[in-house]
Amino acid sequence: MKVRQGFVSNSSSSSFIIAIKLKDIPCCEHCGRSDPDFEDACFMGRSFRETELTANSCEDVIKALKDTEECYLDIRESESESVYDQLERYKDEDKWKVMMFDVDYGDTIARNILRNLLNSGNAVLVYDEERKYERGWL
Repeated sequence: MKVRQGFVSNSSSSSFIIAIKLKDIPCCEHCGRSDPDFEDACFMGRSFRETELTANSCEDVIKALKDTEECYLDIRESESESVYDQLERYKDEDKWKVMMFDVDYGDTIARNILRNLLNSGNAVLVYDEERKYERGWL
């Protein structure tokens, strides 16, 4: 798995922060399998150009943001509620999995998984670098 430090600045991918609701995923009574979680489906065992996981806990996301804060000055100034304020709501690791990651523009699998997760209400979009979700890219 590739791990990136900070958001992508080129035009081949877009950066996101999401909070995923943690819940018990039922297993098949016959084979014992369950659906893969978002992290497994998008990042483990597959490599797609610029699709990369940056941080996979609320604490790690906050640290990554603070380590590269000059990139995010516009976030705090332009948003009605800062990303830091939003992340405060999702610090309970028993209820939420917070992730910061980049999705390659050509990675339709990761885009579809992310779109379905957000549309189902099982995740909250905390930050969308280029407002891709609002504009229908996901």
